[in-house]
Amino acid sequence: MARDHQVFHHREHEKSLGFAFAVRTEGMLHLSGACALDAEGRAAAPGDMEAQLRIIYADIETALAAHGLDLADVVRERIYVTDIQAFRAALPARAEIYAAAAPPAATWVEVSALMRPEFRIEIEVTAEFAKDGEERSP
Repeated sequence: MARDHQVFHHREHEKSLGFAFAVRTEGMLHLSGACALDAEGRAAAPGDMEAQLRIIYADIETALAAHGLDLADVVRERIYVTDIQAFRAALPARAEIYAAAAPPAATWVEVSALMRPEFRIEIEVTAEFAKDGEERSP
C-alpha cells in the first residue's frame, strides 16, 4: 500500500474513488491508467480516439512535470483501447507526442470495455527518475 507522501492526485474525485493518479516508489513513478476527463471528471471527447489520446498525454505530462520528469523518462507504457483500428489511425498523434523522446517499451491491447462507455482509450505509464549523477537520455 502506498504512503501519503508517495501519492499524487491529479483530480479531487480520485480520493473518493480510492486511487491515486501517480505513486512514487524507489526510483520510479507509476501512473494509473488515465482516461480522457475534463476538469469536473466528465468524459472528454466522447468517441474520439485521437482527441482522447491527446488529452490523456497532456494529463500524463502534467503528472510527470509535477515530479520533475517528462516523456523522455517514461520507460513503460500500456495502452488499452476499445477499437484497435481507430488506435492505429491515431498512431501518428502518439508519434508526434513522443517526437522529442525515445519511445518506451509499450503494450497495446484491445479490450471489450473501459470504465465508462464514452472512453475509447486508457493509458498507464511508468517513468524512471535519473540516478544521482546519471545524465538523462536525450
